[in-house]
Amino acid sequence: MKTSSTSPSLALLISAFVIQHSAFVIAQGGSLTPPGAPAPTMKTLDQLEPRTPISSLPITITTTGSYYLTGNLVGIAGQNGITISADHVTLDLGGFELSGGAVGLSGIRVNNANATIRNGTLRAWTSSGMFVTGSATEMHVENVRAIGNTGIGIRTGANGTVIHCEARANTTAGFFTGASSKITGCVAASQTAEGFNVSSNSILRDCLAAGNGGGGFVSAAGCSFAQCVASGNTGIGFSMQDNVKLSECSAISNTTDGFTSLSNGVYQTCIARSNRAGFSTSTASALTNCTAQANQDGFNHGDNTTLTNCSALSNTSIGFFLGKAASLTGCSAQGNGPGTIASSAFTVGVGSTLLNCAATANSVAAGFVAGAGSTLTNCAARENTSSATTSHGFNIGAQCVVIGCSATGNTSSNATLSSVTGAGFQVPDGATLVNCNASGNKGDGFRIVSNVRITGCTANGNGSGTGDGAGIHAATNLNRIEGNSVIANDRGIDVDGIGNVIIGNTASGNTTNYDIGVNNRYGAIVDISAAGGAAVAGSSAASTLTSTDPWANFTH
Repeated sequence: MKTSSTSPSLALLISAFVIQHSAFVIAQGGSLTPPGAPAPTMKTLDQLEPRTPISSLPITITTTGSYYLTGNLVGIAGQNGITISADHVTLDLGGFELSGGAVGLSGIRVNNANATIRNGTLRAWTSSGMFVTGSATEMHVENVRAIGNTGIGIRTGANGTVIHCEARANTTAGFFTGASSKITGCVAASQTAEGFNVSSNSILRDCLAAGNGGGGFVSAAGCSFAQCVASGNTGIGFSMQDNVKLSECSAISNTTDGFTSLSNGVYQTCIARSNRAGFSTSTASALTNCTAQANQDGFNHGDNTTLTNCSALSNTSIGFFLGKAASLTGCSAQGNGPGTIASSAFTVGVGSTLLNCAATANSVAAGFVAGAGSTLTNCAARENTSSATTSHGFNIGAQCVVIGCSATGNTSSNATLSSVTGAGFQVPDGATLVNCNASGNKGDGFRIVSNVRITGCTANGNGSGTGDGAGIHAATNLNRIEGNSVIANDRGIDVDGIGNVIIGNTASGNTTNYDIGVNNRYGAIVDISAAGGAAVAGSSAASTLTSTDPWANFTH
């Protein structure tokens, strides 16, 4: 049998490869000893958790760093739980509770340092849940609850931030913060004292103060509130100083006032309901789109206050009560009273301005009371009523100017009706009325006193029902009654005083069209009630007035 053998050429190729490879290996040189153990590639536990655990109380932190609780901890008598005396400390309560056991002092005390504290509960400490001393500033407190502490719930220094924290049933303030703090989404409920006590220039948003024994929010000057609610507090809902700003805030069912502030407050779209006074400010405040409902008094303000598109609804006494130089635009008072018989829907001091305001269905002695020198334009008093011996739609002061205003359907529940019960306008010395309307009032439509000019006005159906009323009643002297229309009143134009001038008026359908006393001056009174001339179809016709006297008064 023939055996196989490698061909000469293949053998030469293999030999050449082996020699070449051996030469390469020998050429590398160096030690063939294996290297040592590999270096570690994983992080240490300290690197993964660079924080210091706290497992017992009391403890004082004097080193910057991060700390955390390992579980619920209980303090000891006469000692603070955790004292922070170093800057840049972060303390994570980890969802656990620091309890004072009703014998420890403060749960956390921060001495002259900034700190970040979060995620846990501070309960039953005899001083405060959290307390700061000295120059502790720029603190950050988040998701912390302070419950049942004898003292303040959470106290922070200036420039601090408090987010989503809660204070309940502490014996003084729930939150007490330094100047320029920011407080967001916090709740203060059932404190013995106020819910929030904040220093100047602080900002609060989305916070709730409910059922506290003092006020809801107490603030220094320059603070700002947005979408905050004060409900059911024994004191004032929002008690503030100068230059505060509030937006979309509500004060509901507080035992005293809903909102109070000193000068230069700004209120936007705020609501006060079921408080003693809804809004009460000192001077120069501005309120826009605010509502006072079911309070004792709606709006009670000092001098130079401006209100725009505000509403007073169903308050038990006054709707609006403002000092001198007030400015009201687009405001309404409805369903207020009865309160005292001297109450009113709108009361403004001397030199005030009212534009497009309305007093409707109030049980008050007057829809509008305006001090001397005020101006009322396009305002309306409708269906107001009172049991007072005198009551009016408008009761204005001397030298007032009233333009385009209307008094309609004002009435009286007094047992003895007269021309001043349920009257339309009560107008004193030196006032001017232009293009106003008085219709369907129980008493006089317009009751003017002396030196009044009334022109271009309409009085229709006054002295209605069992009432007693003239369309225009000049009670005393020296008035100018010109170019008015009186229709279907008990008396049309009734002049009691002397020296009055009555010119260019028209009267129709009144029980007595003109009732003018002696020693007055008037244009001819021309009766044109008989059938007039023929119908007109064309561009001209002869006069049927039967008088060319430019001062004539007409009965028609």
